[in-house]
Amino acid sequence: MNKLIRRLTAAAAAACITLTCAPLTRAAGDLRYSRTDELGAGLSLTREMTKDSTGRGGRSYVFDYTPGGTVAPMIVYGDTLYGKSDINALVSYCESQGQTVLAAVNADFFNITSGVPTGLVVREGRLISSDGAWNAVGIRRDGTMLVGAPKLDISFSVNGGQRFPVAGFNKVRDRSGVFLYSDDYDYNTRLSAEGPTVVLEKLNYGESLTIGGSVAFRVRSAGMESGAAMLDGYTMVLTAQKGVETGIDLTALQPGDLVTVYTGTRSTGWDDVWYACGAGDMMIDKSALTEKAMKSQTKSPRTMLGIRRDGSCVVLVCDGRDGGVADGMTLQEAATKLYAMGCLNVVNLDGGGSSIASVRDPGLPQASVISDPSDGKPRECADYLVFTASGDASAKDRYVTVYPKDELVLAGGTIDLTAYSYNEDYFPGKEIITGFTVESGGGKLSGNTLTLPDKAGDVVVGVKAKGLTSVPATVTSVAEPAVMTVVKAGTARAVTSLALAGGDTVDLDVIVSDGLRPIRSSDEQFTFAVEGDIGEIDERGVFTAAELQGFSGAITVAFGSQTRRIDVTVGKAPEALSGFETTVGYGVNASDTTTASVKIDNTGDNARFGKGSLSMKYETGAEPDLVVFSADGALTIPSGMRELTIWARGTGDWQIMFSTNTGTAAQPLTMNEDEWTMNVVEVPYGARAVTGFCAYDEAEESGYAFIDQLIGHYGEAQTDDTAPVIANASYEEQLRATVLDDSVYPLEKNNISVTVDGVAIRDFTYDHSTGALTVNAAADGALHRATIVATDYFGNRSRLTLEAEGTAAGPYDDVAGHWAEKYINYLYNKGVTDAASEFGPRVGATNELVATMISRYMGVDVSKYESVELPYVDLDEASDWAIPHLKAMYALGIMVGGPDSEGNTWFYPAENTNRARVMTVLGRTIPRGYDYADAAYSDMADVPAWAFDHVSLLTHLGVVNGYGDGTNRIMPAAGITRSELAAILYRLY
Repeated sequence: MNKLIRRLTAAAAAACITLTCAPLTRAAGDLRYSRTDELGAGLSLTREMTKDSTGRGGRSYVFDYTPGGTVAPMIVYGDTLYGKSDINALVSYCESQGQTVLAAVNADFFNITSGVPTGLVVREGRLISSDGAWNAVGIRRDGTMLVGAPKLDISFSVNGGQRFPVAGFNKVRDRSGVFLYSDDYDYNTRLSAEGPTVVLEKLNYGESLTIGGSVAFRVRSAGMESGAAMLDGYTMVLTAQKGVETGIDLTALQPGDLVTVYTGTRSTGWDDVWYACGAGDMMIDKSALTEKAMKSQTKSPRTMLGIRRDGSCVVLVCDGRDGGVADGMTLQEAATKLYAMGCLNVVNLDGGGSSIASVRDPGLPQASVISDPSDGKPRECADYLVFTASGDASAKDRYVTVYPKDELVLAGGTIDLTAYSYNEDYFPGKEIITGFTVESGGGKLSGNTLTLPDKAGDVVVGVKAKGLTSVPATVTSVAEPAVMTVVKAGTARAVTSLALAGGDTVDLDVIVSDGLRPIRSSDEQFTFAVEGDIGEIDERGVFTAAELQGFSGAITVAFGSQTRRIDVTVGKAPEALSGFETTVGYGVNASDTTTASVKIDNTGDNARFGKGSLSMKYETGAEPDLVVFSADGALTIPSGMRELTIWARGTGDWQIMFSTNTGTAAQPLTMNEDEWTMNVVEVPYGARAVTGFCAYDEAEESGYAFIDQLIGHYGEAQTDDTAPVIANASYEEQLRATVLDDSVYPLEKNNISVTVDGVAIRDFTYDHSTGALTVNAAADGALHRATIVATDYFGNRSRLTLEAEGTAAGPYDDVAGHWAEKYINYLYNKGVTDAASEFGPRVGATNELVATMISRYMGVDVSKYESVELPYVDLDEASDWAIPHLKAMYALGIMVGGPDSEGNTWFYPAENTNRARVMTVLGRTIPRGYDYADAAYSDMADVPAWAFDHVSLLTHLGVVNGYGDGTNRIMPAAGITRSELAAILYRLY
């Protein structure tokens, strides 16, 4: 009887873990595919892909967790709160701690600079961080969950007296009150500004803060301290910003004083949570959609969690910002999906570029990312919700699953199979590569390689392994793909045209799909052919161009009824040898009496194209001198280049230097100090590389040169100073425009960039023959900014920005009806401004606010600049939140302060800035190459020389346009309000 029961149980379990697939369906032009897999006892994952008749795509991952099995949910952030880690590093950390990760998703919002989570953190019953007045997700020891606002209260008393509130526990210190730090935060407090600081020592080392508990300490030291205080398991630190009213003079505490820290919550159910993380707004509260859920109609990547009445949960992760493939969901759409699965309370977790999911399918040796983060790679986040296997890792294997589970293969193609075993608690076992059997559908097996039939149909493949129950895979043979795209090997962009030099080769691949999912294929399954005498192509798609110049033809690729055509021109396009955008070492060779310097200037102030240029200066001494500026790494001249074009501006007699097969050579350059001059230089016979530049001058003379955009030409130089034209633009059902360039070398797709709200759009089409540009980025009722930039081979640049009319909601009470309301709310939704009850639109913008907002607009990773030493003598006046951004702006040369007569550098962080300074700083963030004249404001004579070009550039781009009072003034010396700054930044998107 026992054996029979075990057999029935095993059979039932095998039926449960067999994947559940809904085959691709097509209804009224819509496509949908879904598949459900058991990841553990109590945890399943449903992958879903959709595309509607308008071309909008959807891709989501739904985790359904039920307590009581052998899956344990937990919140993980690493050893300390401070800092960030991507999901791969987080999973590796868990594995190093002895956990077997089945799935992981991102969790709480966080401080972008420090990585500290915004809300509550509880780890194994210990309170790690306060809730910040945010909602939270709680996990009890039995695995059941709850969501809502914990309403945590933390306070402390001294020698049993009055209790004083703690504004934040293990949060980034601000001016809201007293902050408490433990070694769960980091090895020190990570503070730099001066403030009252009390070092506390636990009376009982084994005690930890818990919700609803208290811990007693003795004061070790107290005083006014600057810099970070050390933290360890014995100590905590009480501190506040200097000058903040806290109700108690912390510096008056004496060594030996008794300090007791108390915690409590004004909400029920939170005292016994074992793990917890912070969360955003409630989307569904007690079965009702909230106002927050219905307010925004923006589709974005989402991570959202819902709780059922029994404490089970559903987690949704959806991809987004990948037009036509994964457009994302609105908050209401995501919340409604969870409600349909029985969730009565739903809370929003961090979304956008943070949204991500990692999964270990049964038996696989490790978890891997299954979603497609909109940043293009996993973002470093604060904490994660992780599901781990909690049963018996030593139990014998019971099942074996064949992989890939559910694959599409072009008819007649092959696929390699493998299998992995695991036990009843989903702990992985071993890899199996023998014993495969075709259970139905035909096809042939040779070892672990399956050859599909030449017709459409499903092939079911199992595996025979002693003592293990097989979980088969279904491989679908596809006879006619819905989508066929030709690409260059190793890329995913469709190739519609090619420009090649004689003798060049290009490897073409073909990507096919059913409209949603990729279909596996090999080059040999397609028919490649050449039209015209332009070269040859083999059966693997490798094309070799004939040794010709200026010939045209085409390559065709066919499968079944589908054919793709690629126009080909044989004759190589110009090639940039250097745009002087990246730092390259240069050395100076001159006499002892000559002073000279050389550097790559990346501020845009002295660039003709892009942001960088080569800056060279000299001043001769008592004797005439030849000053040589040599590159550490010579610029190689490819074989076949005949002429160079190079832009120059400056004073003095300059030459460009070459290394040749027989020695060296030089060619003269023409330039003047008032405007850029394009030089056409013949490449000397036998020249192998450009080695640098030189200048000759008489005694006690000086000169300088800025050099930019060194381009090589394989024939007569094609000089071009005309930018591409962007016209006929519209932003409705799709983003459309016509982009053309009057050049012998037509624009290709990689000459064009498209951004929506500052995020690069990869999925767009461009027909170089007609100039038609189409982007699947339909207006959705939310406020959007779309920008198209076209750059030709010579660096000439044009830009067009369109606005999709819509709404942008924000948290500020003082901007309703203000002329800049939409700009301010838009920037809030982009993360450029912080959440607060008031924005202060009429308040002047300070230097530190400008630095912070521009740094966030640029998307700078300020953690890369933590070690930067700022030279400002007034740095102590800067706010803690601004310092990381000041460091980044200084390192990038965008905001560097100003000197006084004694050589000190000042930043004046709290002082209001003026319009000329803001336009200069913003101008340094914009690449050059636009064709623009001097701005024609009536008060341009008042614009400082250092701001003149920036004002003209921003005016040309429509970012600034002067005051609308009929006077045509720019008022460069006037202050700039926060709302005016918001308007300018908005127009830059």
